[in-house]
Amino acid sequence: MESLSKLGINAFIIGPVVSLLISCASAPPAPPIYDLTFQHLPRLQIAAGSIVLKSAYQPDEVENQIDTQKPQNPTLVVKQWMKDRLERQSGSTAKLVLTIIDGRVVSKQETQSATFGFLTSKKQVYSASLVVDVAYYPAGMEIGQATG
Repeated sequence: MESLSKLGINAFIIGPVVSLLISCASAPPAPPIYDLTFQHLPRLQIAAGSIVLKSAYQPDEVENQIDTQKPQNPTLVVKQWMKDRLERQSGSTAKLVLTIIDGRVVSKQETQSATFGFLTSKKQVYSASLVVDVAYYPAGMEIGQATG
């Protein structure tokens, strides 16, 4: 009978400790990834029958760039913007060419200290750059043709 009461006391003491350790061991869930849209903005009337998207940007993995790892890489962001915002003029032979020049996203980890250096915290800071060249080619003018 005495060993049964010791077993009950041990279970009473160890049970909460084990459940506390288990609850602390699990990682928090990843934040949800939301779709990036521009549908809340007004559409733009473009006097062009076709819109072409090109990318001259090449990511550099050496400089801590994470642009290719994110769910919204630069090409997809501009493509979604074109779909949501630009309205083509039917029947026009003019062309609009958008070329992505720069689309880097760089991640930096910063450490902050509180009063007397007792508390430190780290935060993730992202710096993004998106540069798009827009060229309009009127009807009859080919892409790359010089304007004289």
